[in-house]
Amino acid sequence: MQRRPPKPLLRDQQIETLSRETFDLAIIGGGITGAGIALDAAARGLKVALIDKGDFAGGTSSKSTKLVHGGLRYLEQFHFRLTREALLERALLHRLAPFLVNWCGFLVPTYRDKYSHTRVEIGLWLYDLLSRSSNTHRHHTLEQDQLFNLAPQLRRQDLTGASQYFDCMTQDSRLVVEVIKTAAEHGALVANYAAAVGFFKQNREIKGIEVVDLLRNTSFLLRASQVINASGVWSDQVRQLDFPQVQARIRPSKGVHLVLKRKQISCQSAVLAPSVHDVVIGGPTDTDYRKELDHPLAEAADIAYLLDALNWIFPEADFEEKDVVTTYAGLRPLIQSPKAHPKDVSREEAIFESDSGLISIAGGKLTTFRIMAERLVNRVATKLVKSKGTGISRRSNTATISLGGGAISLKDELLKKNLDSLLEEYHVEPNLIIHLIKQYGINYREILQIIAEDDGAARPLAPGLPFVQAEAIYSGKYEMALQLEDFLARRSRIGLCHPNPSPGTLELTAAGLGKTHGWTKTEQQAEIQKYSSRPQMGQEGSRSEAEDGR
Repeated sequence: MQRRPPKPLLRDQQIETLSRETFDLAIIGGGITGAGIALDAAARGLKVALIDKGDFAGGTSSKSTKLVHGGLRYLEQFHFRLTREALLERALLHRLAPFLVNWCGFLVPTYRDKYSHTRVEIGLWLYDLLSRSSNTHRHHTLEQDQLFNLAPQLRRQDLTGASQYFDCMTQDSRLVVEVIKTAAEHGALVANYAAAVGFFKQNREIKGIEVVDLLRNTSFLLRASQVINASGVWSDQVRQLDFPQVQARIRPSKGVHLVLKRKQISCQSAVLAPSVHDVVIGGPTDTDYRKELDHPLAEAADIAYLLDALNWIFPEADFEEKDVVTTYAGLRPLIQSPKAHPKDVSREEAIFESDSGLISIAGGKLTTFRIMAERLVNRVATKLVKSKGTGISRRSNTATISLGGGAISLKDELLKKNLDSLLEEYHVEPNLIIHLIKQYGINYREILQIIAEDDGAARPLAPGLPFVQAEAIYSGKYEMALQLEDFLARRSRIGLCHPNPSPGTLELTAAGLGKTHGWTKTEQQAEIQKYSSRPQMGQEGSRSEAEDGR
């Protein structure tokens, strides 16, 4: 297949252009929603800018359950249209980014006085039906011996039946980064650590964003014909920059996850949540949240609730709090609703526009980001076509735009002829090539080229994990990873699996990023000290970057 060469994301150049030019569309928020809008708009020919006060995917978009799914439980609430749409988007994302979106089996055991097996089977048949031809993996019932071969530690008492169905796993933060990189390939200008602090208005209409560059402590005016607020749970805060007395539209819901060592659960299929490298993710919770938005915490009650759920389904495991590797907490930007419990609130998005022209989008879910962006840009494009005329497509083409430099099949790429050629050319282990393809798609060859040019770049970054120093070098140049946390927590999964990396991991990562950013040894040590002194993710005193650009 033809390969699209990656485009370096050099932040200083991006900031300089953002401060100098005028854009059709300026987006506040570098999570999955803002990234999707940037790609859709740029691919239609619009001149697009995107800013975020933290790192890309620094908030909710890196704190998910790591699934691309239809939402089986939404069927209980009769949200058939949303489920059908999400299932179609699941199939589309698997086609556009097969290296990032992978099928995963899920077990659904049923127990007396818990769930009716018949009811679950009806729900799974409906789930398959709604996915229609997009579902190549249909559910099936399991005999007890099949079930306990897959999950020998599963609860046996009062078991009434079991089924296995299929959804897709993803690396949520990498999905965001790949979408942003693809938007940049189509001409979008992007910058992280650039905060929106106000709006510039002409004749009471918003025509720009007052931005502070948080890394250089400078400010500039980002001029745009249309400003989009895609800041998730921070949407109301951004709207208050426009009109301080604005009525709140967001109902934040906290989702907490536990991370446990994979070896503690003997299970070949996901039950509560999927596994990632050598850890298993358990969760999430779904509770209303009324505290400070930038720092959601996994509190004692959240941890106890999830441990109780795990111990009920895996009674032999006898999990305790000391078994938790780490926790993380994210906030869902639900739309205000009279529903008593957040789990009953629809996950559909809402778009609303202020008198000054600020368009805000909130709600939705990771899986449906592409179609959400399409609907919003349709609305904006109609307005801009009238003022700009030709050169803007009224129709989205993101359903045909692959991520990661081009859709890549792991099976095709690793045909024996190809694999032998790669091993001979780059002198690396086959497992490293497989890992790089799963992380970067067709751009894995860029990392292999870095290894070929730098003898030390193939060094593993963390024990038991496949990541190598060349990935830090690549992320610094092509993915705007500016700090250790950007790479460890969001460009890789090292921070998830090893929340307290060893000094060796930190030194190798700092050296890799330093090669791109020109850090001296002193600057590398300063980065290590900054990362080491950060509070733990999702726990007391944690720092959870907002994905909102404020």
